[in-house]
Amino acid sequence: KMGKITLVVFLYTITFLSLTLIDAIRISVSETGASHEDDPAKVILMHAPSSEVELSLFHPDAALFSSPVNWNRASSQHKELVRKLRSNKIKVILVEDVLKDGTMDRHGNAKKGAALDELRAFADRYLTYDASQLQRQFFKIKDEAMAKYSGQPRKWRKMKEEFNRVKPELSRKFQEEYRQKVMMKLQPQSMVDIILNRPTIKLHLQKFYNPFSGNLHLKLNQNITLMPLMNLYFSRDQMMTTNEGVILTRPSLEQRNGEPDIIEFVLQKVGVPVTGRLSEGFTDGGDFIMAGDRAMHGVGLRSSEDAAYQMMRNDWYGTPEVAVVKDYVDANMDRMHLDTVFNILSDKRALILEDILKNKNQQRLV
Repeated sequence: KMGKITLVVFLYTITFLSLTLIDAIRISVSETGASHEDDPAKVILMHAPSSEVELSLFHPDAALFSSPVNWNRASSQHKELVRKLRSNKIKVILVEDVLKDGTMDRHGNAKKGAALDELRAFADRYLTYDASQLQRQFFKIKDEAMAKYSGQPRKWRKMKEEFNRVKPELSRKFQEEYRQKVMMKLQPQSMVDIILNRPTIKLHLQKFYNPFSGNLHLKLNQNITLMPLMNLYFSRDQMMTTNEGVILTRPSLEQRNGEPDIIEFVLQKVGVPVTGRLSEGFTDGGDFIMAGDRAMHGVGLRSSEDAAYQMMRNDWYGTPEVAVVKDYVDANMDRMHLDTVFNILSDKRALILEDILKNKNQQRLV
């Protein structure tokens, strides 16, 4: 049996995990928590960069990166990190592996059962069809075709048949039913890609003419908009592990909305209870540090005092003292989180950015 489990999250991840490991964690984790940043980690939750990160290369700043990332190199480094962690007898669980756990047979095909149904229901939240323009486009094309085929009875009749064929497909009800049919046929990896990339399929009606008969034909087309969770990779930020257990955070930026939902799904699947979820203000896990009888919570660009106060009201820190570290004057993205300027090395030693001790424009208030 395992006692109180220190569940922490790490910046780096890779993509290998045996299913028996997930089963072992589900059975063993009866109580979670962390009382000190220096506590030995026993279970670490990570996310491997997957299909969602590639689009960050095209506009890194809008993706919350400072520059393009060499993801091949980063993945290799992640593999080495996880190998080191596991060599120290630390259990590492990976988001994508947990999502797919129990959903595939030994050949990699979808396996019927509760795990597949739960994954499909979760992925269903992130696939959107937008059919809002189809009716308008239908009548516009119809008016143009009626004028074009005026006085041509045979082509007029063919035109009416084509419009009658297509019209039922343009309703939102039809497209929603079609979307559900598609979801039922997707493989688990495709469902995971939907969760990570959150696609919206904007449908359009296009026309073309048979070059031999001149008859009109109609066909749907699509523009695909993605809202990829490119920062799920920074898997410290979606949760905080305190004396009371796991608290899900609330991101400040739209690009990161949805990340805590994925972590919540993963934690529930492996049997880790969630103590609370922030609903006031905003915060990232990088602004939180446990230090024994004192919790430290940074507020500034990525975290607000409202979030810290909600934590205190609910006693989610589980400590007699809370140090709220305020970044009122610096507000620089290079130092956006508490853990970018301060970290605990041991019971008696800490590492601090020297500039914030000397430069008044970078100082923090506690």
